[in-house]
Parts: sequence; C-alpha cells; structure tokens
Amino acid sequence: MSKIMVGIVTCGIRKLKMKSDNVYIDKERKGAAHGRNFLIRKFMNEGAEHIFIFDDDTYPVLDMWKEKIIGWAARNDVHYLAGLDYKNISLLGAFGDTVVSQSPYSGAFCYIDRKCVEKCGLFDEGYGMYGFEDVEYAVRAHHFGMTGKEGYYSPLWINMYIHSMDMFEENPKPNMTQEEKNKYIELNSRKFEEDSRKWI
Repeated sequence: MSKIMVGIVTCGIRKLKMKSDNVYIDKERKGAAHGRNFLIRKFMNEGAEHIFIFDDDTYPVLDMWKEKIIGWAARNDVHYLAGLDYKNISLLGAFGDTVVSQSPYSGAFCYIDRKCVEKCGLFDEGYGMYGFEDVEYAVRAHHFGMTGKEGYYSPLWINMYIHSMDMFEENPKPNMTQEEKNKYIELNSRKFEEDSRKWI
C-alpha cells in the first residue's frame, strides 16, 4: 500500500483542530512556503507517495477523507489539489463529481503526490510569509499537467470532507494583522505576475 503522510503548518498561535504526528511550527515566521517545503522534504525522504498539508485553520471533518481524495485524484489524473474557497475562480464547467476552473484554486489545504513533487519541485520561498505562493505553485503544476486535463480540477464535495475556518470567517486569533497581510499581498502580487509568465 502507498504511504500517506499528513502535516500541519502553524505559527503556534491558534489551537489546532486536528491531530497529526507532523506539525511544523513557524516560530521564525519564514512563511507558508517554507513550512510546506519542510514537510514535503521530510515526507519524501520517508517514502511518502501521497502528501496532505493543512494550514492551522483547516481540518478534515469526515472519516475516510484521505482515501476519498486519493481515489478521486487517481481517477482524474490529478497530482496536485489545493483550495477550498471558490469565490475568485472562473468556472469552465463540471463533470461527474468534479468542478473545472480556468483559474487556479488557492486555499489552506493541499494534496500533492510524489510524481508532482518530482516534476514541479517545491514551493517558492521567495514569497515570504504570506500570499500567492500557493497560486504560483498551482500555475506551475498546471503547466506540467498535474491539475487535470482541461484546467484546474477539484472535487465538488471537497468542502464536505475538509473544513476551512477562514472561508467561514471563524478564525478567533489571526496569525498576522490585516495590515501585514495587505503588505505581503501587494508585494507578492507583483512577484506572481512576473513568475507566472514562465508557466502561462
């Protein structure tokens, strides 16, 4: 059976809603990309074929969520899945239990398999603390055919299995101020514009 590993990236401010043997605490505030890369390297070295990484405000709510997502990914030839919040995407359509977007999903959860890591590499840590690192990775993964055939695939039922507190505005303790967030978004949006030209 293929090895599955699950990790959480946190700043250590919020109380975690799920249990995991693998928690990266970003005490030095090196950012989401750094934390995800730390876990991906660790899991790849330990022989993982399937990797799930959660931000600290996202957690599974139904049993068998790993098997459900891995099975869906195998049927749809998807090797990278991210995102739970569909407010800013442009839908191309849907088939079966799958939603297809022409714009990349972003969110506080990702599924990535060994094939995708070997083909696409790691997250770009140049995005610093926050913002666009997940979108840039999705664009890169799409370029290499890791997100679905026509666009960016996502299971229609993903929000039934994985819950994002941020999407429902449930976060009691922010990891950073809105002013900090806005600063990173402005800075990283310019970096993303430049970086994405390589893959689009």
